[in-house]
Amino acid sequence: ANTPQKIIVKTNLQFDVPYRFFDGSEIILLPGARLTVGSDFATLGNVTIRGCGDHWSDIRVFSNGTFTFEGGEISGGDLAINVLGGTVNLSGTTVKNSCVGVDLTQGSKAKILGNSFIDNRYGIRVTGSAVTLGEGIAHNSFELISNPPSICATGGFPHAISLINVPFINIGNQDLTGTPNTIRNYRIGIKASNSNVELHNTVFRDKAGGEAMNFIGEGGIFNANIFGLGNLESSTAITDNYSNGIYSVNYNLTVQNALFKRGTQLINISIVPAIPVLPIAINLINNRFELFGLQAISCTNAKFRSAIIQNNLVLDNLDNPIEGQTRLGIKWSNNTMTGSPKAQIVNNTIHDNLKTTSAGSEIWQHYGISLTGSSNANIEFNTLHQNYQTVNERIYEGIRLFSSPLNDVIKNHVISSGPSQGQSKYRGIYARESGNNSISCNTVEGLNDGLSFFGPACDKNQLRSNTIKADNATGLFLASGTIIGQQFKRNNVWLGNGTTEALFDGDPGQGAKLASLFTISTSNMNSAFWANPRIPADGWFVTPMTEPTPNPAYDLCYLNPVSTPPISGADALVIAGEFQAYKGYPASLWEAGLNAFGSLSNHPELLSSGSDELQFYNANDVGNIGKLSRAARDWESVELYNTTFESTWNSNQSSIVQKLEQIKAKTLEMSQAQTLAQQEQIAQEIAGLETGLLALQQTNQNLSTQYQSDVVADATQLLQDLGNISPLEIWESNLKTVLTLLAQRAISGYAAWTATEQNT
Repeated sequence: ANTPQKIIVKTNLQFDVPYRFFDGSEIILLPGARLTVGSDFATLGNVTIRGCGDHWSDIRVFSNGTFTFEGGEISGGDLAINVLGGTVNLSGTTVKNSCVGVDLTQGSKAKILGNSFIDNRYGIRVTGSAVTLGEGIAHNSFELISNPPSICATGGFPHAISLINVPFINIGNQDLTGTPNTIRNYRIGIKASNSNVELHNTVFRDKAGGEAMNFIGEGGIFNANIFGLGNLESSTAITDNYSNGIYSVNYNLTVQNALFKRGTQLINISIVPAIPVLPIAINLINNRFELFGLQAISCTNAKFRSAIIQNNLVLDNLDNPIEGQTRLGIKWSNNTMTGSPKAQIVNNTIHDNLKTTSAGSEIWQHYGISLTGSSNANIEFNTLHQNYQTVNERIYEGIRLFSSPLNDVIKNHVISSGPSQGQSKYRGIYARESGNNSISCNTVEGLNDGLSFFGPACDKNQLRSNTIKADNATGLFLASGTIIGQQFKRNNVWLGNGTTEALFDGDPGQGAKLASLFTISTSNMNSAFWANPRIPADGWFVTPMTEPTPNPAYDLCYLNPVSTPPISGADALVIAGEFQAYKGYPASLWEAGLNAFGSLSNHPELLSSGSDELQFYNANDVGNIGKLSRAARDWESVELYNTTFESTWNSNQSSIVQKLEQIKAKTLEMSQAQTLAQQEQIAQEIAGLETGLLALQQTNQNLSTQYQSDVVADATQLLQDLGNISPLEIWESNLKTVLTLLAQRAISGYAAWTATEQNT
């Protein structure tokens, strides 16, 4: 047509030959009506497709059809552009008030550049394998100004982009030029379900209570690679004023070079009840986090094959904290490492530089790096700054370990601007009920307590070659009842000059003031395990005239706790029948016996014929100590891979990564293709790669199902074994109860704790 047209469609207007509408044309579709494109449909300029007060059905683009729409407006469709294997080229267009703006199904092709999506329930929805052309999905804006049309099906929040079972898709132009995709005010910006996605040049804005990116894998593990627009203060933030930046479940997640601002949890890796938790890999590298309400990075109740959190800058600089609020730079809680590598939390810089608050008696706290209920983490080369002083009650802990044994805390630097006034407590490295940790070659300065410990379960911590600077109020603080085990000739450096070398808090009521159940040297006359504190004549620290550079005991940094002798002083006393229970801790003899049995069980080479060790082992093997020790050890192995599984899984995962890289390269090649024939050829090659990718993913999903089945079987067997234990004392009952709850939770697929379970 060479003049504007106005067309009213009652049912279906079908295009089987190429057709181009003239600028200014208008197509009005009555309720239920559609356009069908089986050939080429092209329009340039100001053309409008809309309903007549009610929703219409769709623009249906079949495999032989190409729908090109440049400029103008499309509004009011159920599936406004419904691509059923055909091709859509959409640019400079406003798509609004539709249930789905663009719906891409299996075999569809799309180039969607520079459009405005407004008030759609889904801006773009992709299901199955769809190929992006040119720059793909780039330079678009997605905005929710008011509610989506009420006619749209309910069940879920509006999404700017929804991905369902997509083998691979790239969103945003990879060269980072031009206007980013901008998603604003959507409850969920991008939601990916069982899809592999790579994201470039895309930003999310302004949705309190919203999630910028939501990645959930059900029955398998998928991949999301997120690349930001820089990690400097002046960079364009990938998320700004979104409560949750990234929420991820069962996804291998890579996030690099991104700035996250103004949110509650900026990266949250967690669980969804009723979805089995599978072992994933994460790489969070070279990112910047600012103005967060609770956590910059939060990883909870997850399983990891590999975890790297490295070279990130975290600024806790949100004003006016809420009373009782805890903010954490990196939260690592109740996580499991299923493979041999340790979680790497390395070379991050975390500032607690809250600057303003109203006067009063606020109580709040900041933890730089916090581990709860987790083992096998390497916390190394991190720098943690406490930059704020206040007269209000406040707790700051640079590195916090809570119920977290068997971790390495090495070469970290915790700095405070100076001990606070009032009731505040600033701690450098704080371990609460956390034993068998290697705490080595750290430097702490300007704190109330440089190193601080709480609780009897801190036994066997090893403090080596730490530097305690003179401006700490106390170098080493142990709360009443704390046990950290023997510390003799550990080469810790104390730069004293008035600092309290070690402070033992509390009075257990036995006439021994400041007793802390702590062995400093082997010279204790009462008990090598629950010693009254004493400072050896040569001091507990090495006290140099000047700060050593480098530390003379540098080679001790990497002595892992497993390298210690399997028999401790307490074990030897228990085995010999000479252990004296500390009166203030009535379970001490039982716990010492449990520890000794575990040492022998883990080192059968110690059970030589006729030895005291073998006699002790046999005496307790059939009793509750032996049964509970084995049950605790069995629980630790419930979630581990077997060797065959790990080998097959890792091989498949490497092949999956290779296939994704090949698809990514072909997608880039298609964006540069000059002819339709070239595009078709590349599309066929991509389809072949995706078929291979799906086969590999299906194999790993089958492995995941088998792994979960094995976990359930092992946890079920553990429950049966626990059922055969009849506790004789309260501490035996407590341990059985905890192991029972953990096994039940593994069987349930890691549903969230009930209030009763949490209280227990």
